Amino acid sequence: MKKVLVVEDEAVARLALTECLTSAGYSVESAASGEEALKILQSQTFNAAIVDFKLNGEVNGFEVLSEFERITPGRGKILVTAYLAEQVRAEAVGALFVPKPVNLDDLLRKLEAVL
Repeated sequence: MKKVLVVEDEAVARLALTECLTSAGYSVESAASGEEALKILQSQTFNAAIVDFKLNGEVNGFEVLSEFERITPGRGKILVTAYLAEQVRAEAVGALFVPKPVNLDDLLRKLEAVL
């Protein structure tokens, strides 16, 4: 079973993403902040990370994706954000881009593409 890290500070969005991925057959761990995600990454390995760009706290989505890439190079990365201007930056760090509001079917297709 493929394991996915979901990092989203909005509780409703985090729950929706987690439920969607779980029902699609993925094992999911979620974090409500960048800091929490970095702690999780120290102790667990994931096949992919789905990360919101703007997170509460001092660690943003790009910092989480950078650490994810450092720990597990070449694994799947998806950046989720309402800031469309961040698409180029996401692609520069090797992440696929999913705009908010998230279309769950689109997210699942992109997740399969990065795995």
